[in-house]
Amino acid sequence: MDDLRAQLALLKQRLDRQRSAPVEEEFIEDPLPGEEVSSPLGTHWEAFTHWDNLRRHGSFEISTLSEVAQPNWAFLDTETTGLAGGAGTLAFLVGVGRLTSRGFTVKQYFSRDFDEEASVLHTLAEDLRDADTLVTYNGKSFDVPLLETRYTLARQRTPFARMEHLDLLYDARRRWKLRYDSCRLVELESQVFGLERQGDVPGSLIPQLYFEFLRTRQPHRLVPVFRHNALDIVSLACLSVVVPRTELTHAAEMVGIARWLKKQGQAAEAIELLERAHSRPAEFMHLPAARQYEALVELAKHYERTRKEPARALEFAIEARLMNGCDEARRREERLRRKATAPLLQSPRPPVE
Repeated sequence: MDDLRAQLALLKQRLDRQRSAPVEEEFIEDPLPGEEVSSPLGTHWEAFTHWDNLRRHGSFEISTLSEVAQPNWAFLDTETTGLAGGAGTLAFLVGVGRLTSRGFTVKQYFSRDFDEEASVLHTLAEDLRDADTLVTYNGKSFDVPLLETRYTLARQRTPFARMEHLDLLYDARRRWKLRYDSCRLVELESQVFGLERQGDVPGSLIPQLYFEFLRTRQPHRLVPVFRHNALDIVSLACLSVVVPRTELTHAAEMVGIARWLKKQGQAAEAIELLERAHSRPAEFMHLPAARQYEALVELAKHYERTRKEPARALEFAIEARLMNGCDEARRREERLRRKATAPLLQSPRPPVE
């Protein structure tokens, strides 16, 4: 018993010493990739990530980029101190992807503190002097306006005014909005390329991680942010090939593109896609009811007014009325029934012998 008491007393002394010892915050030496770069306006940090031509991004082979993308295209994405934008928001990390003879390279410009922004903006503008096309994902609404504001506040000339801007968000929504639950870039990356990111940092947490870096100066906190940004850019580049060139394979995609073609005045092309979509009933019936009804009405109008085939138009009108029994649908069906049976009612009677 005395031995047990002695052991417990010794254990208590050890625990007391551990509790009283000063606790130091662990500092993980995991430096960011890249190096410090000097410019006429100061210094900043730059990092590079390269995908060679034989590498794959999910199911997508990097060498395929050269079929559409050009070396003078710049694929841009930013990570910022706020998701709402505004004059007080800093783009602390700007990533730019460019096609090379060996594959695809992402260069990242990083402000280690607010006073390095001028150097980043200056160097970014210099590097984009040979680029004539800017490719982004929601860049027209967010990235480019934010950067242009920062250039104005820094009294520097924006490099974007002379560049053609291709924002793939709009084309992606036209094609996939009706098929997938979300058109966020990371969601399309999964759905289109079959790539599931492991250990990715949510975009909503990125501003917080940057402010933690400013407070602690622990670079390991931002390593996932650099990776997130680079993956966004290579996915953006891959989508620039897939969106315009891949054959439409699903009714939802066909209806989505048809709605856009109609707005552009390309009615014949829109009708062709709607007929293709309607010929895939298993997929067509899974569209939102409003989109099904809209497509059926367009087909009914086409066969009534352009093709002059009221019987075929009536088939679409009946299907539309079953989807939505509104007054307009019922009136269209009744009118087409009269048109479809009119030749029978007006046919001359055979002569009486």
